[in-house]
Amino acid sequence: MIIKLIPLVLLSIVGCAGRDNKNAVPASLVPSIVPGTIHPTEKTQINLAKSIVKWKGTKLMGAGSHSGTVKFKSGHLLFSNGQLAGGQFEVDMTSIYNTDIPLSDPVPRKNITFHLNSDFETNQYPTSRFIITGVQKRDGVFTIEGTLIIKGIENKITFKAVKSSDNVYSAEFSFNRFDWEIGENGTWLEKKLVDPLIHLNVIIQT
Repeated sequence: MIIKLIPLVLLSIVGCAGRDNKNAVPASLVPSIVPGTIHPTEKTQINLAKSIVKWKGTKLMGAGSHSGTVKFKSGHLLFSNGQLAGGQFEVDMTSIYNTDIPLSDPVPRKNITFHLNSDFETNQYPTSRFIITGVQKRDGVFTIEGTLIIKGIENKITFKAVKSSDNVYSAEFSFNRFDWEIGENGTWLEKKLVDPLIHLNVIIQT
């Protein structure tokens, strides 16, 4: 099943955030989430080979951008009477990969990879997590509430997701990297050049 996310996992992924991504809706930070009364009865592991997080970051208010992927390390969905009720996912932050710079340009690719690993401090925080704490469905659209953990920092967020087939969920949303202190160790110029939003397109398949 696929769940597209915009604020990661996770993940989390920096480089830029774009005005041209009209499908990306900022995930809402929520002060608290009241657990639902549904008790899941079925646990389904996600297909790690077919599930993926696509990221995009921008700079100078969308004038430039970088994009790529990051892989899931583990994950499962919870169901109650056949309906999505919860889940938990772990993203391998060391798998951050750039897709917009050609393989024929090794130096820029090396630089962006170093930059991303530095911003996410992957040596100290090699994984990010998302835990679903609430699910509501209306007119075929899911409202997902949960806790996004990046660099050990927890924030509760909410975003929309859809089911595109029997075993695929997807979600697109964006999150403000500063809420997770992503790129906080960069220079003043780097902080100003790189836009605050990170856009995610998360696909979860079982």
